[in-house]
Amino acid sequence: MPEKDLITLPKHIQSLFSLFEYYANLIKLDYLEACCSNKFDQNVLNELRDLYQKQPVTVLGGMNEAFRWHLGCDDFENTTYYADTNIPIDCNYPKRVSEHRLFIDYDPYSRLPAQMLQQLSKALSEEVNNTTDFALAAAILAEFMAMKVSMHDHFIHGRGMDPAVHLQNTDYVASLIHAYKDMPVNAFRLKFALSMAMSKGFDPVQCVTNTCSYEESDRQAICSGLQSLLKHWREIDLSDYFRWDVFGICAFIEGPIYARKHPGMRLAFELSQAWHSTEWHGEKSSTDVSKTISETVVKIILDHSIDFTDRSADYFVHGSNHANDMDKLHQARQEYLSFDCGEELSSWQK
Repeated sequence: MPEKDLITLPKHIQSLFSLFEYYANLIKLDYLEACCSNKFDQNVLNELRDLYQKQPVTVLGGMNEAFRWHLGCDDFENTTYYADTNIPIDCNYPKRVSEHRLFIDYDPYSRLPAQMLQQLSKALSEEVNNTTDFALAAAILAEFMAMKVSMHDHFIHGRGMDPAVHLQNTDYVASLIHAYKDMPVNAFRLKFALSMAMSKGFDPVQCVTNTCSYEESDRQAICSGLQSLLKHWREIDLSDYFRWDVFGICAFIEGPIYARKHPGMRLAFELSQAWHSTEWHGEKSSTDVSKTISETVVKIILDHSIDFTDRSADYFVHGSNHANDMDKLHQARQEYLSFDCGEELSSWQK
């Protein structure tokens, strides 16, 4: 594997990603704070309870149902799968028709983080649409999903007490690449393939530039498959691909609230490097390895400092034991707001 990144994102694109990361993290922190301080709409809680058959209703963790409804959409209910498999082949994101929001008198889209994320998503879409450089297009497409999904998968879904070697299994990624090769490429399939592959240590840029070399035939086949999918990037709906409010944005209480270890670093490359330099055998669990990989690539601002004893709406509606956690959350949010984004804003607006 190349020890040095072969592509450097232009400074203004680096700024777009830094700002996107900042405001995506902020909207998660705002949601956690709203759970503690805002009034839930009981009608929406009842809808969530009836649809997902959960009592009490979970508003943190789980499959993020409440957070997705807070944003006004649900990206799980309209997924179709390849026959007799768990490979998703398409998904649409309908806006909920209910007139109610999760919190009374709280519209996330009227606030600055959502407005900025909307502008940044549009700007990233335009950058990919306007470039003729295949490697640069692949880098931007990959970075968006590395930031939104792949790092999250390591930090949350990759954890467990099972042996770390289980995380190396690429059978699922190989199966979905094989299924997608005979289908038209759309935004959903490309997003899903890239995010899953990067969570297994693949850097899509190395795949499209033929700079990755694997002894294992299955990994080489996945790399070739990613290159084939990415060759169709001009055919997909880029505004759909770069939507900020669906596919992966999460509100787990652990965060994940990330900041890049180094400004300008390309997460997809660093994630791949961390993956391939990690010790996989021995007594290490999946939790040990995923944490090592994550901490190599990102600084975790808000890790496990907030540990709500109950993730249900009932806890926040009726309980008072979360007061100390609320204080910690407020401090973390204030610390995060103190970050200076002036240079990134200036670079983007030039």
